[in-house]
Amino acid sequence: FPAGSLLFLLSIGAVPVSGPLETVVAAHQAQSLLYVIDTAPVFLGLFAYFAGVREDRLVGFNERLEAEVAAKTEELRQALQEANEANEMVSHMADHDALCELLNRRCFTKVLANWLRYSHRYERPGALLFIDLDGFKAINDGHGHGTGDAFLCGVADRLRQAVRETDTVARWGGDEFVVLLPEADGEGAVRVAEKLLAQFGSEPVQVEERRFEIQSSIGITLYPDLGTDADQLLAQGDAAMYE
Repeated sequence: FPAGSLLFLLSIGAVPVSGPLETVVAAHQAQSLLYVIDTAPVFLGLFAYFAGVREDRLVGFNERLEAEVAAKTEELRQALQEANEANEMVSHMADHDALCELLNRRCFTKVLANWLRYSHRYERPGALLFIDLDGFKAINDGHGHGTGDAFLCGVADRLRQAVRETDTVARWGGDEFVVLLPEADGEGAVRVAEKLLAQFGSEPVQVEERRFEIQSSIGITLYPDLGTDADQLLAQGDAAMYE
């Protein structure tokens, strides 16, 4: 036995102090205790080592997991953003004219119907302008559809600049446009129409090297004086434009 271990056993009374023979016998009987005492530091060291290795691996696993979760979260965020942008684009395309970026006929009809319900409930007036471009066919046929499209876009820009933010401008189809003027009475609608004609006459549309004068006819209809139904007002405005 290691002398240090035997002395330790003697000091704690595990081996009785008597004759040499009895001491040797008692020491052999305490061999298992000696083994534990001698090997405990080794096992404790191994346990500490493997515990440390396992802790390091656990920390590394957590770090990798956090990185993967962060990456997946970013991918999901980007996917949601792209989906929202796609939805907004689809919604915009459904409501706007592809050429001039004004509201299209379908969307304008819904806006008009909503305004008519509001104005009926609160007894508010409104006006509707129908605008037709005179001589557009000559531009389109004489200079090509590309020039005709650019001319229409120029007219759309003039309309945006001439009306209030609360007004609604739309391309009705072909070379026809419509403008909804909430809260406008007959005199107010006439002033807007005259302003549009004056602006059209003073600001030709330039397409490449050519300048084209804007000539137009404007029909006016009023709510509720001349009608209370969307289809009725649209028909009246269209008829007034041709008149």
